[in-house]
Amino acid sequence: MNIFHRYVVKEHIAPFVFAFSVIMFILILKLMLQLMDILISKGVGVLIMAKLLIYNLAWMIALVVPMSVLVATLMAFGRMGSSGEITAMKAAGISMIRVVSPIFLLSLLLTIVMIWFNTMFCRRRITVLAV
Repeated sequence: MNIFHRYVVKEHIAPFVFAFSVIMFILILKLMLQLMDILISKGVGVLIMAKLLIYNLAWMIALVVPMSVLVATLMAFGRMGSSGEITAMKAAGISMIRVVSPIFLLSLLLTIVMIWFNTMFCRRRITVLAV
């Protein structure tokens, strides 16, 4: 991995973390409002509420990661395009395939990790809640 690939990957890390945190915060806030309704109306214990929150984190992460990748890609390439970096790369003879290749490989790796995550944790969530 050369300097150019590291630069393109670095451009995507901060928007990914930002998008992941914001979208996850929104989903957790929505879930907390639902859990507060159960807590107040039914009188369920706080420990059970914490377990419900932890069990619901699996499907939230499964939804948030692809959305975060999309937002990060749009933000990073949009910023690179608006500041003229993509034009400079084309003028330097760097093809778009070479620009996109490190992100494509990272997204492929993230896809494999998310397939493993979904099979290990999201399936288990359904089993635990069904019991």
